[in-house]
Amino acid sequence: NIWSISIIEGQSISYELRRPGREFRIDFDLNSPVENPPAAWGHQ
Repeated sequence: NIWSISIIEGQSISYELRRPGREFRIDFDLNSPVENPPAAWGHQ
């Protein structure tokens, strides 16, 4: 297995896994903020 993480500061973070017969990659766009999720059940 080959694991890699790429960071382009202020733009994106990429996570990748490669092995024979399989390649998986996900990119996170840091220019598109998302709202925080609600507090967990029972949070005080």
